[in-house]
Amino acid sequence: MTNFLEKIIKDISLEEKIKFKTISDGFITILTKDDKTCYLNEYFLGLNSSISTLLCDDKYAMYEVLKEYQIPVLEYKLIFHSGDEKVKENIENKIKILKDYYHAFNHHIVLKPNLGYGGRLVFQIDKEETIKPIFYMLLENTNSIVVNPFYEIKNEYRVIILNNQVRLIYKKVRGSSWQFNLSKGSFSVKDIDSILKDQIISLAYKVYNTLKLKFASIDIVELEKGEILVLEVNNRVTLEKYCLQHPKDYELVKNIYKDAIKILFDEVEGDRK
Repeated sequence: MTNFLEKIIKDISLEEKIKFKTISDGFITILTKDDKTCYLNEYFLGLNSSISTLLCDDKYAMYEVLKEYQIPVLEYKLIFHSGDEKVKENIENKIKILKDYYHAFNHHIVLKPNLGYGGRLVFQIDKEETIKPIFYMLLENTNSIVVNPFYEIKNEYRVIILNNQVRLIYKKVRGSSWQFNLSKGSFSVKDIDSILKDQIISLAYKVYNTLKLKFASIDIVELEKGEILVLEVNNRVTLEKYCLQHPKDYELVKNIYKDAIKILFDEVEGDRK
């Protein structure tokens, strides 16, 4: 557990008269109030159903569902390498498929883990000879990889929705990295054009309702040509980097998590005697 998350939970527990204890080196938090007990796995609160969680965590599954309902979303292709496919010819076949995508997508693609988050192991590829070594590098960490065209992105936005209410929306201003993750040096700002903001929120609600979510952050991109598309959906709502950039918003952030924990307790049955 990070120091930020620990402080948030301590403050909420004090305000709401909740007893809390961390185990498993801080990965699991036990919250107890009256005769009810809840468990947190760092930022994973468990408010979303198991299938909604899967659709958030699996980029390709999310893409397929949103495409089914004609919701504008970045295109993803799945490259799955099962544990049984160790023979060289199968790996070479996957590389050939990737090279075909590379040529189909204008010689500019992005490769990343299908189940990844936080901008980790995301590679922009504009040279064919780099496909093979990057693919092998990814295979050392995952057997489920997605590829998508490289999109010329103007801005990226994050929308936090809890219990059918938008609690926060901000724009990510890219820093020196080509990625928009706050962990990669981007900066968050809340000043967004009102018309564009309405469009982004409308799209975020379509995603939220389609995936039947309760608590999530939805990332939406604005392309240079003006199109607005869904990038991904995060089941783990992490606002640590945002709050470090905007310390005056600590109460706002704390109240988002506090309300989420209240809902969590409301949905939990009392301990059986």
